[in-house]
Amino acid sequence: MTAREYLEQVQVIDKQINQKLKKAQMLRQSLYGRGINYEQSGVHTNSAGSGIEAVLVKIADYESEADTLIDELVTKRLEIEKAIATVPDEKGRTVLEHRYLYLQSWEEISVEMGYSKPHLYRLHREALQKIKYDSK
Repeated sequence: MTAREYLEQVQVIDKQINQKLKKAQMLRQSLYGRGINYEQSGVHTNSAGSGIEAVLVKIADYESEADTLIDELVTKRLEIEKAIATVPDEKGRTVLEHRYLYLQSWEEISVEMGYSKPHLYRLHREALQKIKYDSK
């Protein structure tokens, strides 16, 4: 695993979390207007009640999977933070932190640090060559 691939693990896990939560939200939205039928004789559940139960279970599954991924993300962030700390150059560390821990674009990093993108790319490349990490 290259240094870049190692550092990109945070972004990969973050995307997986967002996908799970988005799926749960989409299912939740599909439930609007379903489930309860208010009639003269009282409240009745919609005939689609068992379908609603299945959707609610799937929503809970997606959210549970997201929770597991969040735990993994926290652990991975701490691990990568330690690896970034092995870079001797402060500017290089800062570039790696902003890119791989804060998930900022090159444009955002450029504005925040006050460097041109080509200069950031150079700092990034040098920092990747100096970082020490467990490549398992």
